[in-house]
Amino acid sequence: MWTLAPNPTCTSTMAPLCLNQAGGGGYQLAASAACPLNNGLAIYLPGDTTVPAAGTYTVRTVTGFADLINLPAGQVAIQVTYHPNGSTQELWWSQSGTVTVTNTAGKVGYSMTDIPTKKSGLGVAANLTATAQCPCTGIGCTP
Repeated sequence: MWTLAPNPTCTSTMAPLCLNQAGGGGYQLAASAACPLNNGLAIYLPGDTTVPAAGTYTVRTVTGFADLINLPAGQVAIQVTYHPNGSTQELWWSQSGTVTVTNTAGKVGYSMTDIPTKKSGLGVAANLTATAQCPCTGIGCTP
């Protein structure tokens, strides 16, 4: 579940996808929801073939896709895709803050509150709040 203020809260209609980004050098949680149109949230963490360690991660300032890969240890990057209408897609990028990662019996969870984000190309700011729990254990697992 996530909210990119002041837009409606998005609740994923299916379990988040939690996987190793083999070529990108990291671990990713991705969720999508119709709120009201198809929107997405992707959280990127550093890693290789291991589930991310529990703890607090610093949010990386992101300006585009190149900032989402090969993250240094202790950092996380966030991308939100928002469709305010049927013909417009907005990309929002994390700017600062912290994300709390939990790992309970191999199931990774994420929570963040009021993460500053910016809309690609326009510099418009909004805050992101989100919580998510991977539905299974391991890398690339299925529930």
